[in-house]
Amino acid sequence: MRPAAVFGALPAVHAGRVRLRPILMTTFALIAGMLPVAIGLGEGGEFYRPMAVAIIGGTITSTLLTLLVVPTFYDSIEVARDRAFAKYHVREARWNPFLAFVLTLAEAILALAGIRSAYRLAKKAYAKLAGRKARGTRLEPLAGD
Repeated sequence: MRPAAVFGALPAVHAGRVRLRPILMTTFALIAGMLPVAIGLGEGGEFYRPMAVAIIGGTITSTLLTLLVVPTFYDSIEVARDRAFAKYHVREARWNPFLAFVLTLAEAILALAGIRSAYRLAKKAYAKLAGRKARGTRLEPLAGD
């Protein structure tokens, strides 16, 4: 069972902190074991050298992905999910829940397709050409909230 403090923290970041030492020890041990092969000493060293270099490079890449990229990506997904829930709740207060769900789902699909970014860019360009500030880029909470 996890401690109570972990529930408030991002699980991937916490797991990265807990597993940092074993991951780095395993990575360094594998790299240290492959260095003599990568240097290519002894008979047949030139035959196994490319394999050792590929193993070392793959190990370093996978370690960086495991410790940096995956938690960052997970965090950005969590932030986007929280924003979608907030938008849904604001829309639900204004309209009925079904319409709020459909609009939020459509916006998420358009965001994944990149269409929403193109729409916002076109909207900002039009506003700049018209000489006024773009409106409607953020959802404001209702006055009674």
